[in-house]
Formats: sequence, C-alpha cells, structure tokens
Amino acid sequence: AAARKVFYGNNPDGTWLASQPYLLAKMAGLPESTDPSKVNFYHSQVFQKLNNSNIGNTTFFDDIFQLLPNHYLDLEQLKPVRYWPVNKLNRLTGDEVADKCSVILTGIIESIANRYEVMVPITGGKDSRTIFSATHKISNKVYYYLNKELGLSEKSNDLVIPRHLLTRLKLTFNITDPFQITVDKDFERVYRENTGFPLESFLPHIYNYYLNYSNKVNLPGVFVGSGFELYGTYDKGISP
Repeated sequence: AAARKVFYGNNPDGTWLASQPYLLAKMAGLPESTDPSKVNFYHSQVFQKLNNSNIGNTTFFDDIFQLLPNHYLDLEQLKPVRYWPVNKLNRLTGDEVADKCSVILTGIIESIANRYEVMVPITGGKDSRTIFSATHKISNKVYYYLNKELGLSEKSNDLVIPRHLLTRLKLTFNITDPFQITVDKDFERVYRENTGFPLESFLPHIYNYYLNYSNKVNLPGVFVGSGFELYGTYDKGISP
C-alpha cells in the first residue's frame, strides 16, 4: 500500500534519504520544481482529489524521487531495482488468495499486538471490518474506536454498523471527537513544516492521536481503496 515511504535525492554532499520529501529538500537545500506541468499539477484540484499523492516516483522537487512499492534502492548506483514480482505470477483462485492474505494479515496484527498497544478504527467500510476480523483472537488487547467526523449522525452507517457489531460481540466501542480539541499552534507549525501540501482535514485527527494515543499503534484500513482507484469505481454508482 506504499504506506511506509522512502524519498531519495542527491546534492554535493552525497545521497540523502528521508521519509518526507519536503523535510529532505529543506535539509539538503534542493529547490522546488519550476516545470510548469508539475507546478500546475501540485496546485490543482486533481492533486487534492488524489489525497495529495505523488505520481509514480516523482515529487514536487526535480532532484528528489520516491521509492516505489516492491523496489529496493541500490545506493551505489542510486537506482531503484524491482525485487517482486520479477517472474510471471501464478494465477490463484479468489479463495486461495483470501486464505493466504488472512494468514498474513492476522500474523502481522498479532505480531504488532505482542509488542505494542493497538487501536483499530471501525466504520461501516470493508477495509476496517477486514482488519477487525483479523483481531478476533486478541480482541481483549485492542482499543476499538470511531472518529466522529463532521456530518456524522446517529443514523449513519459508519456509526450504526460498528456499534451493532461490537455490541453483539460484547466489545467496547469508543467514539472520539477530534473536532472538540483545539490544535496547539506549535504542533500545527511543525505539521506544516514537514508537509509541503498538508491535508487540512486530517490535522485535528493527527493532533488527537498525538495528544491522547501516543502510546498506541493505530491500524486503519487503507487498502480497499486501491481496488476502487484501479477500476475507477468511486464514481460509477456500483451497488453493494
């Protein structure tokens, strides 16, 4: 899902790597792009619609690149190398894929829970309920919660479905409201310094996690959207 990012670039001092391109550019003294197509894209509604995501391995800085999923970085040549898949994939049935993925997902989550306190957001969506199902053996260790988004009512599926589900399973369902907290100005300044195009809507959530849940590892689901985006189904009105 490319959730753990690596950015790399060159300047006279050598090769630099970081998890944020804007922080890397600031420390390495690398300028923003002057390419009109890049500048227009990064200030467009299309960029905002993509949750401020880069395209391919490019960034807003011509000398900084993003390492793509399934690649490692050869530091001697400063060259990304694909390590998987490198051969033709064997086709599997849906049931075979589900079995393999369930073992991997359950193993990852249980491994994290052995080391840290875990929190899992539950909504009416498929991705969060998939992660929820993978916690069934360790449910007594997990903090299940929902962020009360603006416009969310008591009749919203994102509230009704998880409340019914967790009540039925005799698990505690916690509701947190990040919009009731005033974001600290110093925190906001640091957030902006580290993010060139910050998503304003996420700032209350991030500050709430920092303020109240710094001791927990948060496990939201973000992978179902990759299928929607591949096939463009968000705006096609597909039924359940």
